Parts: sequence; C-alpha cells; structure tokens
Amino acid sequence: SYGKWIGPALKAAKARVDSAERGSWELVAAINVSPGCRKPTSAQKKSVKHLQTTYEPTMTTASCAGYIVFCDKLTVKLYTNDLAGAPFQGVLRGDSSEAISLWHGLVSLRRWTGEQVMHRKIFQVPAVIVAHNLFIKGFDRVNQLRSTNPLRRKEKRLSMSALTWSSDLALINAYALFQEIAETRAVQRTRLEKDRRRQPPSSNTPNEVVGFNDSPHALSPIPRRIHLESLSATCARCAGSLRKLSTAVWDSMFRYAQHLTPYVLQRPVMQLYKHAGENKQ
Repeated sequence: SYGKWIGPALKAAKARVDSAERGSWELVAAINVSPGCRKPTSAQKKSVKHLQTTYEPTMTTASCAGYIVFCDKLTVKLYTNDLAGAPFQGVLRGDSSEAISLWHGLVSLRRWTGEQVMHRKIFQVPAVIVAHNLFIKGFDRVNQLRSTNPLRRKEKRLSMSALTWSSDLALINAYALFQEIAETRAVQRTRLEKDRRRQPPSSNTPNEVVGFNDSPHALSPIPRRIHLESLSATCARCAGSLRKLSTAVWDSMFRYAQHLTPYVLQRPVMQLYKHAGENKQ
C-alpha cells in the first residue's frame, strides 16, 4: 500500500543492482506512513488552486522490516520483517557490515555462472534468499507432480476442482513424508549390501582331500528319499564319518523313525542303524 512512497527507492536500487555483478544485493528500508495521509489531499482540492500545496506525509523507518534487491539470473525483490533492527539509512549496500548484521549473517549460495567447469561459484547472501529459492523449487515441483498425475483431468465444477486439488496435495505431501521417514532404512540397507560386496571370498580349504588316496574317507551315494539327508544340500556324504556318531544318536534316530516318520521312511533309517551297529562291532 506504500508503493507510492517506497517505489522510487526500489526502482533506483534495482537499476544499480542490474548493472552490478551477479550475487550483488542491497537493503532498502521499509517506511511507515501516517494513517491520515490521504485526507489533506482531499481537503486541498476544495481550496483555491493557487493556494494548494503538495502534501508530504509523515514517514518513519519501519522497525525490523525492509526489502532486499538481489541480482541472480534475474533481479528479484523480497520483503521481510525479520531484520535484527531498524536500518539507520534508507539504502544499504550488501558489503556493508550494518546490512550483514541486520540480516543475522550470511549463507552460502551456489550458482553456475558460465565460468566454472567442475564446481559452482559460491555467493554469500542473506538466508531469506536461500529459503526463497528452496521453497520456490518446492512449489514448482508440486505443480509439476500435480499436472502430471491429476486425480481429475476434466475439471468443470469449482467444488470438484477444489476437492481434487486438495487430494493431490495430500498425496504428494504424504509420499514426501514417507520418503523422509524411509530414507534412513534405505541408507542402512545400501550400506549392508556394500559391506557384503566388499567382503573377500572365503579361502578356507579342508585339510584333507576327500576321496584322495591317503584320506580315510570315501564318498558314497545316499538316496535323496531319506528325510534326514533331504535336509542337506549335498548328494553324497562320507561313509567314514558315519562311524563317528555314537550309539545313543542312532537310538534316538531309530525311535524318531518309528513314532514320527511315515512307514516309507522307516526302512532306510533302520538300514542306517543296522549299518552303524555292524561297524561298531
């Protein structure tokens, strides 16, 4: 509403920033105009023309409020009421210590200016500019997602348009929150997979080669229909290792075969039990 009074200062600041290098900015102090600034103008119209004078309202510098004119790819103007205090001057350059202290310090902003190859150039700007760029990107992304996957393509009624618009925003925000919550788990899973890939292959080899001339072990085929052997991944087992099992183990296997296993599987287990008894004798 005070564009008539602050407009000339903003236009002059914009002209200076346009001619400056990229990353330059200026702070223009906001003003407060007296509430009755229009009443004297209407009263002067009733008086004689040669007695009319230009009315100058009472203007004061606003506290903790101002405009920033920033030169990015295009010159932008932003308003804020979060300054640390009231500026002592109407316009402050960005490299002045007073302007930096009023903006609570500066934040790094990275931009491609056409001269860099590997890394972007870093500018020191107020935090409101970085926040503006971040949230504007969010608005653009939401508009892109909503236009790509809308709930209703042919929107005719205003009530239906408002409903589908709110539904689209709810779904987009819910998916964004889900990605933020599930991001930690995804990182953990990725680290586990990387750790597994980095592990060297196992180099443990048996001391004795099974089936060699000097080895006391020999491989013998065992039918896959035996329930105890079907749990194993190998199709053959060392017959010599069967002698290492105690009689108590074979007794428990025999009772298991009688009471719990089907009749078809009892015969192979009993043969193993008999074979173990002969080897023991």
